[in-house]
Amino acid sequence: MGSISVTFTGSTIEEVAGLVAAWRPPVTRRSDGANRAAAASVPPADAGAAIGRVLSGVNGMKSRRLLRLLAEAGMKGEVVTLSASLVSDFGVSGGTAFAGMIGPVNRRAMAVLGRPLIDYTASDPNARVWRIAPDDAGAVLDALSSTARRNAVGSAERSRPSVDEAALTS
Repeated sequence: MGSISVTFTGSTIEEVAGLVAAWRPPVTRRSDGANRAAAASVPPADAGAAIGRVLSGVNGMKSRRLLRLLAEAGMKGEVVTLSASLVSDFGVSGGTAFAGMIGPVNRRAMAVLGRPLIDYTASDPNARVWRIAPDDAGAVLDALSSTARRNAVGSAERSRPSVDEAALTS
């Protein structure tokens, strides 16, 4: 029998501990060949906090921008389709850049939520049509907004002189 290694990554030990506590094997294969989710989905009351944990690992500006675009479309029940204008707007070389933004979010969502956050709405994943369900879209926008507020407060605090700096200048 082989061994399996699972790695959890976070900014703080508390975040890693939360990921470890929430982790369940995503899929098991039954003897009849059917796949089933090994973990139940996160209860609706905890979904907002769980989506916040998923998004806490997303640091790239373009990834956050794509999540915001998908969530805003999801709030209206719309989808986002890969197009030349989308590629141009994001300043990337092609569609594989979007796979690089979506894949890590969905892997983290599988660990935390037990399901992907971003759906491929077409029957063909190569069609490059994505959406965030309306139920999740509001929580995604809230998590992105709270992160933006935290970052703004953090940068304002970093720009203030420390007590030692203030003493030196007087």
